[in-house]
Amino acid sequence: PGPTTYTGVVQRMAGQVLLFPHLFRADLPLWLGSLTFHFSLLLVLLRHLRYFLYPVPQWVVDLQPWGVYAGYVMPAAVVFLFWRRLARDRELYLTGPLDFGVLILLGGIGASGLILHYYARAYLVDVKAFILSLLSLNPTAPPMHPVFLLHFFLVAVLLIYFPYGKLVHMIGILLSPT
Repeated sequence: PGPTTYTGVVQRMAGQVLLFPHLFRADLPLWLGSLTFHFSLLLVLLRHLRYFLYPVPQWVVDLQPWGVYAGYVMPAAVVFLFWRRLARDRELYLTGPLDFGVLILLGGIGASGLILHYYARAYLVDVKAFILSLLSLNPTAPPMHPVFLLHFFLVAVLLIYFPYGKLVHMIGILLSPT
């Protein structure tokens, strides 16, 4: 039976959102790939807070190395989830072209982020100034760095697609009566 107290509901929802127990019971490899992807994505997003906050809090600074490691893990998890959809007949039957497109988009975001971090570094002061100008609704010209523009474009496409696609599944957990 479901929890009867507010605290019980919050605990159960937190468990559902953070650990995916139903997925664990149903499909262990998918659970492991999904958990790995989601936690690495969370670390990468938290790492990117340094572009959105001024001054940057110390906990964001302390998180930077973990976000870099997660930057390696996230594309690997995307490749696993992509491969899994191709390798199993049931998943392949249930997968539409947009599902593959989103995985390719996420992989492209991760790969372009790693390229930006290691090979084709953009000037961070210009990147932060551009992002802060967008947040203040006083946009300036973006840095004319081709890899940054690709990375930013891919993220923008993902954000445009997000509310209309299956990626909004996380909100369903909060609205689910179970």
